[in-house]
Amino acid sequence: MKVRFPSPAPLSINCLCNCAGKVQEEQVDFKNFPNSSARNRCDYRPLKLKVENNLIEPTRHAALVTLDQGVVPKNRRESVTKFLMANPPTGNDIMQYYYFFKQQYAADEPAQDLAVLNKQRVEWKDMAESPYEATFEGLHSWGSQAHCYGMFPAYFLSSYVLGVRLDGPVQKKSLLIEPRLGDLTEASGTVLTEFGPVSVTWKQEGDQWNYSVDTSKLPSAISINLRLPVGTQNFTAKLDGTILKVGAKGIKQQGRWLDVPLTSRPHQGFWRSSPD
Repeated sequence: MKVRFPSPAPLSINCLCNCAGKVQEEQVDFKNFPNSSARNRCDYRPLKLKVENNLIEPTRHAALVTLDQGVVPKNRRESVTKFLMANPPTGNDIMQYYYFFKQQYAADEPAQDLAVLNKQRVEWKDMAESPYEATFEGLHSWGSQAHCYGMFPAYFLSSYVLGVRLDGPVQKKSLLIEPRLGDLTEASGTVLTEFGPVSVTWKQEGDQWNYSVDTSKLPSAISINLRLPVGTQNFTAKLDGTILKVGAKGIKQQGRWLDVPLTSRPHQGFWRSSPD
C-alpha cells in the first residue's frame, strides 16, 4: 500500500509507516514545505525511507510514539515493544527518555522500575548537582542549562516512585497509589493531584515495609485505589490495623499487586512476605 504523509515531520512519517507495516518506498523533500519548522531544522535534506520485502524498517522513534498513543495494532504490540526494549534511547535526544520511561513502567516489571531509576541517577546527575538548580535542554550539559526539557523525571518520581497518579482520564475521577520503589528503602512526599494533595511515606524496616497514605484532602467523590507491591508469594499486609484478605471489601490481587480501595482520610499499614 502507499502511505500519504500528512506532515513533513520525519517522526510523523516514520510513525505512520511503522503502523501501516507495508509501504512503497517514498522520498520526502522538505523544499515542498516552505513554512515548515521541520524543513528549517533539516536544512532541506530529503528523507529516505528504507523498505525491504515490502516492509518498512522499524525505528525507535516510531515505536516510542505509536506505543505511547496506542495506535499499534494489537497483534503487533508485543513485537514492537520487544524491538523498542532492544533499542533503547542513546545519545543526547533527551525527550526520547520521557516516552521510553513510560513504556518501561508499562511493562510492570521490578527490573524495569529499577532501570528507570538507574538511568535517571546517571543521566540527570549533573543537573541535580548544577549550581543553577535547574534542568538542562539536553543531557550532559548540552544546550541551555536552564530549560524545561530535563524536568520530566520529576513527573515519574511523583507518579511512579511515590506512586500517586490518575487512574484513567481526569473525568473518571479516580486515583491510583502504586509505588515503584526499585532498590530504594525509603521514599516520601506530597503529590499535588488534579483533585488535591496526597501525602505518602514508604519505608523498609528489616523485611517489612511500613507505609502511610493521607488522602484526607481529597473530595469524597474521588475513587482511590491503593496497590501494594506484595509480590506473588505468601504475604501479610495490614491497613489501619486490619489484616488485608483477598476477596474482602473489594480487595483483589493482580500479579504482584494487592488492590485495596481507600477512603478520603489518613491511612497507615505494612506489608511483608510470609513463610509458607
